[in-house]
Amino acid sequence: MSRVKGLAYIDTVLMFYTPRACAALGLTECLDALGVVSVQELPDDNLVEMQVGPNPSSEEIHFRTSLEHPMEEIRVFNLNGLMVQAYPAINSSQHTLSRRNLPPGIYLARIRFNEGILTRKIVFR
Repeated sequence: MSRVKGLAYIDTVLMFYTPRACAALGLTECLDALGVVSVQELPDDNLVEMQVGPNPSSEEIHFRTSLEHPMEEIRVFNLNGLMVQAYPAINSSQHTLSRRNLPPGIYLARIRFNEGILTRKIVFR
């Protein structure tokens, strides 16, 4: 492979290798920084009484949970797996997600709780 071609594909190789290396070495901070979606789903969706709406929406979507299970963080991913919005340190049972400059489409919202993680499909028109 030529140097030029190698440099053209280096980002692809690193995006494939880096999360796997972090997981193999147990570097959870590394995985969080990369925005890798965890598979630690909550065992029971009803535990947190999650409500998401209106969905689909044109401007904003409201997230609500029970007071006993506040949301810690919300990350929004497009269908390519890229994190497009992040709301760290929410620590509340209510949060409004604004569309901002997101194009219309389907997204995945990963909501982190103390007990685990839920993922919800959201749609902006």
